[in-house]
Amino acid sequence: MLTRLGESTRDIGPIEEGLALLEKVLAVGRTYERENLLGSGWKRMTLTLSALQGRQAEARAALDKAALHYRGADDTARKSGDIKRFYAAKNWLDAEVRGALLGEQPPQLADARIQDVRDALQLAIAKDPDFWSVVGQTELDILVSLVRGRLDQDGPRFIATLCELKVRVPSTRMWDSVWNQARFVLEPCLSRKDQSEAVLQQVSALLATLERLQTPST
Repeated sequence: MLTRLGESTRDIGPIEEGLALLEKVLAVGRTYERENLLGSGWKRMTLTLSALQGRQAEARAALDKAALHYRGADDTARKSGDIKRFYAAKNWLDAEVRGALLGEQPPQLADARIQDVRDALQLAIAKDPDFWSVVGQTELDILVSLVRGRLDQDGPRFIATLCELKVRVPSTRMWDSVWNQARFVLEPCLSRKDQSEAVLQQVSALLATLERLQTPST
């Protein structure tokens, strides 16, 4: 996919091309999958622009578009009863937390919003479990722990859970997606002055662990 290629090479050209194609497809008809693909494309644009000097304002605009399309996907899935709604719901939440972390105020999450995503994950696991719904539970727990200020205590448990899942699902391609999602959510923490040293250590440990899990064995 063009957006994935652009992110891997830090070249926004292929991402822009991919997003333009996706926007044309969405114009034909709005679907859960199309909204999700646009959300993911803008998420990749966000990460790519964030890594480039002097492009932070554009990165924030891209983040807003990612959140918009994930919200659209969540809305579409609610109406259709799509069992995979958890993906859009969680990514929308992740995008909002990243936006808050990039601001001056600490991020906040409403209990009802967290429970909504958790319910969507649990429904998917009960009816059609897969890697994404299972790892999504841990990703959500990490997000909540971070926002609630408990990551310094919970971090080692999350790392152990992820390593156990890696034994069951060794696919580096899947773990690459988990690592990129963790970067999307956690990396803004590293530049915040209101985070304790203990929390920053756990953020770094989680990112390092996921980078290792997605690296092919030699």
